[in-house]
Amino acid sequence: MGSKASARFVLLDTLSLFFRAYHALPELGQGGRSLQGAYGFTKMILRAFKDTKPTNVIAFSDRGRSQRDLTYKGYKATRPEVTDEVRYQIKVTEEILRSLDIPVVALEGFEADDLIATTVKKLSELSGYLTFTFTGDKDLLTLLRYGSPGSNFLLLLRRGVVEYKSYDKHSFLKEYGFPPELYPVYKALVGDPSDNVRGIEGIGEKRAKSLIREAIENVVGASGGLEESELLELVPQNLDSIIDYIKKRVSLKGRDALKTFEMNLQILDLKDDVEIPDLDDLILSRSKFKGVNLASFKDKLRELNFKSILKTIGEEPSSKFKQAKLFG
Repeated sequence: MGSKASARFVLLDTLSLFFRAYHALPELGQGGRSLQGAYGFTKMILRAFKDTKPTNVIAFSDRGRSQRDLTYKGYKATRPEVTDEVRYQIKVTEEILRSLDIPVVALEGFEADDLIATTVKKLSELSGYLTFTFTGDKDLLTLLRYGSPGSNFLLLLRRGVVEYKSYDKHSFLKEYGFPPELYPVYKALVGDPSDNVRGIEGIGEKRAKSLIREAIENVVGASGGLEESELLELVPQNLDSIIDYIKKRVSLKGRDALKTFEMNLQILDLKDDVEIPDLDDLILSRSKFKGVNLASFKDKLRELNFKSILKTIGEEPSSKFKQAKLFG
């Protein structure tokens, strides 16, 4: 996957992947504690490592309330409360990452999405780097705006704990009909129920895509359509004008519709300028991936009784552990 490069970075959207595993697998574990989220997360990342062969890995997580939580009442309000059991599994998941000597980056007041966006942007400015962002969150599709085609990929989990789809600029454009710079605009139009973000009344996915294509054609003057390479070049150059055109069309639905659209854009567009402490050192040194054969990782798998994962990496589990059905 991808071409030869001096470094191959895998960026993990930790909680997004964890919750997908947590909800996808049966609620089973060992010693009276559920571990399906941590178990599924481990299977996910091992599959991604096998496919991408990373030289560097960084995990990202959330810490505390973000600026979006503080600014927009109701943001993510429909999500269930995090229970003590879930907190325990998240703690175990981070212990698994530490056993692989993978740094976990979290900053008070920022979502992992913004930290990932900042890091992807930074990596896109360096030559010879491939970036693979692994997530279960479609919001991160907008990250494909960064870098040249073939240098930046998004691995989007689809179903279960190991099946994902790989996107780059071209595959995104083929599926949506517009470049990834406009994905936040698309989401601002249709809304995002998972974040409790209400879309514009009367605008569904089909109408939103049609409106975006109409805006592109009117702004760049290409009524006959554009080639992929032209779209990828011209849309970023005319992004503000394209958004202004869409705002004018949305305003025809009334002042409240325009206000909702503008607020949605502020919520859904990612920050790519977060001050991450020692980011250069993180990229150049601390993120070096040491592989899955670390003794600390194997010991952690034995402690958790993840027998099938131990077999996956060519290790036999210790016989002193009893095996739970989920992990057999």
